[in-house]
Amino acid sequence: MATRMRLTDIDLLETLSSPEYAEFLEKFQERRFLKKEILYLPNDEKNLVFLVKHGRVRIYLAYEDKEFTLSILSPGDVYSTHTRAFIQAMEDTTILVTDVRNFQRLLLIHLFLV
Repeated sequence: MATRMRLTDIDLLETLSSPEYAEFLEKFQERRFLKKEILYLPNDEKNLVFLVKHGRVRIYLAYEDKEFTLSILSPGDVYSTHTRAFIQAMEDTTILVTDVRNFQRLLLIHLFLV
């Protein structure tokens, strides 16, 4: 059974949409994917963090002809690409994406502002 990848019960999309987080959200790029399109592959060297804005995303492992679903992500869920998992859109999907280092820097800045 797939699990959710929520950090908290807070709706992160709603929180980041508030004016005080506008600068934080500006550092993300919006990317769109069609149903069944692969967002990232296990050997992808990009080290990114993404937030699902619309749609659903499947995180899974594959070996030969077998697949094992690790999680299904929905709007507001966060994930990082530095894993051995495949990441695939289950429906037309929009994500917000940024580099992991940029994300860490933004978190530190905003943690000190709170």
